[in-house]
Amino acid sequence: QARAGVVATYTIYAPATGAGHLLNQSSVYATARASASGVGAGIASIGQFFISGPVYDLRIIYLKFDTSSIPSGAVIASATLNGKITSNSLNGTILVRGFNWGTTLTTADWIGTTSANSALLAFLNPIFLPAGRYDFIDIAMGAYITKGGTTYVALVDYFIEQNDPSHLGTATFALDDLGAA
Repeated sequence: QARAGVVATYTIYAPATGAGHLLNQSSVYATARASASGVGAGIASIGQFFISGPVYDLRIIYLKFDTSSIPSGAVIASATLNGKITSNSLNGTILVRGFNWGTTLTTADWIGTTSANSALLAFLNPIFLPAGRYDFIDIAMGAYITKGGTTYVALVDYFIEQNDPSHLGTATFALDDLGAA
C-alpha cells in the first residue's frame, strides 16, 4: 500500500523488436547519399566509409521497440538505449532521431525522409563510446515514447545528414533494449 505523497516508480525494458539498416554504395558521394539501394536486416553499422573501388558506403540504423506495456497515463522521466558497440571509428556526432518508419523499413525511408520528418531526440559524440560500452545513450525522450504502442528511432551520422563526404568512419552496434523509467 502506497503512502500519501509517494509515487511508485517502475522501470521497463523494451527489447528491440525490429531493426534494420539502409545503405547505398556509389563511387560518387552525391549518388550514394541520394537514395538507398538496399535494406539490411538486423543491426549493422552507422556512418560512411570507403570500400574497395573506391566506393562510398553510407549506412543508417533504424530501430523499433515494443512499448505497449507502458500505461497511457505513465510519466516517463528518462530513457536509455542499452547495447554494445562492437567497433567505432566515427568522426562525427551520432544523431538519435524519433522517426516512425512503420511496420516495414523500405528504401523510401532514406536520409531525406528521416531527417525532414523526425525529431532530434539526442546527439552523441562517438569519442566517448569505446567498443564494449553499454547503456550508451541517455535520451530525454519521455514525450516521444509511444505509450501502449511501438516506439521508433533512427541513428544517423551527422556528416551524412550534412552532406559532407570529408569525414569518414563507422560504428557497429548490438543494441539490446530501450529502458524507460
